[in-house]
Amino acid sequence: LMATARTLPAVPTIKSFAASLYKIDNKEAINLFVNKLKGSKLKLEILNENGAVLYRQFLSKKATKFRTKFNFTDLKNGKYTIKLTEGKTIELKTIEI
Repeated sequence: LMATARTLPAVPTIKSFAASLYKIDNKEAINLFVNKLKGSKLKLEILNENGAVLYRQFLSKKATKFRTKFNFTDLKNGKYTIKLTEGKTIELKTIEI
């Protein structure tokens, strides 16, 4: 399991969130940690290599922290993208199984 990250757009913006991925040792799983400003609306999606949405969740405006574990054991080998969207700010984190 490999992970890389990139942030869009290239124009400097002030983000209302920060996200980190951590691989769980010896497993095809990751922990995702998100810190965000209260009141910001954040959408979390997991996409396959073709861009199809496999998972979607909207994080509460009231929440400031979000923690979860994603297990990729049952998915085919390939690249997957975790996409976090808040307004026009998009952060992409790539996972390779």
